[in-house]
Amino acid sequence: MSSQQKITTYRLESAQSDSAQILRRWCDYFSSPPLNLAFPEVVAAQMVHETDFLSSKIYRENHNMFGMKFSPKKKKQLGDAYPALGEKNGHAYYESPIQSIKDYRAYQNRILFYAAKQNRYPHTNEEYMALLRDLPQFGCGKGVCYAEDPLY
Repeated sequence: MSSQQKITTYRLESAQSDSAQILRRWCDYFSSPPLNLAFPEVVAAQMVHETDFLSSKIYRENHNMFGMKFSPKKKKQLGDAYPALGEKNGHAYYESPIQSIKDYRAYQNRILFYAAKQNRYPHTNEEYMALLRDLPQFGCGKGVCYAEDPLY
């Protein structure tokens, strides 16, 4: 089953099933090759929060699973390597949800890179969430800010 087929299947199951079971499947998906996202439980929770179990307008129209914003600067620097196609509805839009996941993975890699420069190496979900809360200390200007909502 292709990655796109898995996302469609999980989306349909999300509308019909127990949310804990669905979150577990998303965690497994996010942590498996070729995605290999770190802290898949946090990533799945972020996806649910941002898209209301993939039912939001941003997901439906933009294929944006994480509420990612479009960065013209990154598009100029990376060209076609930047998975976002542009901005729509105030957020990045993608050809497919897989491109959204690739963008999040690149974003997560930047977070962990800047954290390592400060000798911070999160090992637990709680440490990763603390790192997300602390992002402003190492510079939103570096493209690593996460939430606009300070209570996120």
